[in-house]
Amino acid sequence: MAPPPPSGVRQVTWQRSFKDESIENLATFSSRFGQEVNAAYQGKVEFTRAALNSTSIRLRSVSWEDESCYICLFNMYPDGSKRKHTCLTVTVSSVNTSTALLQKEEEELHAFSCSATGKPAPSIHWELPPDAAVDNQTETTTSRNSDGTFTSSRSVTLRAPPVWSGMVDCVLNQGTSGERRRRIRSGNLEEITKGLCADYRLAVLQYLLTQASKNISIVVPESIRHFKCFIPLILAAKIRKVNLIS
Repeated sequence: MAPPPPSGVRQVTWQRSFKDESIENLATFSSRFGQEVNAAYQGKVEFTRAALNSTSIRLRSVSWEDESCYICLFNMYPDGSKRKHTCLTVTVSSVNTSTALLQKEEEELHAFSCSATGKPAPSIHWELPPDAAVDNQTETTTSRNSDGTFTSSRSVTLRAPPVWSGMVDCVLNQGTSGERRRRIRSGNLEEITKGLCADYRLAVLQYLLTQASKNISIVVPESIRHFKCFIPLILAAKIRKVNLIS
């Protein structure tokens, strides 16, 4: 939002205007009280920049209900207030993806699907990895919903070597200002991770049971460092006073 001159600005307020011409305060910033988000919008609205001469906010989990015009109001002394407004148009409200692992002779087939609801109808394109080949790909199909929105769907099946654990990107409205992408991971990745977790967890717990010393250090492999399967190891380590090294 283009700021007015900073001199004399006492407070910045973000507001939302509705079709019935009513206005609701979302959030304020002042040098005295700092950032304040109204209770009804906490978790929904957050400041990405808060200053008396420059301000911006972010809306989380945007849906059709958020489509509206938003006002940036600068309260100035002694000049009164100055305001600018910007209007939000929601083009995509929801995205759904799925993946399935199929078997075809000695190859694996990985089926990915992506659907999105929006207005106008969202376009769907795939960005595919270089280490897998396309076995089958459908064109985008579109259906009209009762609320005037459209749901677009598309799927692709890839041939890949055994135990492939790649991913694809579903790109919506490619090349436009409303472009969005959703990354879909192969179902194999989760299965491989489960196997790594189970093997490593078992080995560590067996080791803990056989050690009498309380001063033990265990290195955590990078392959499982960021997965939830690591949580039981943390609990076990606290019980046995073990140092986990990442």
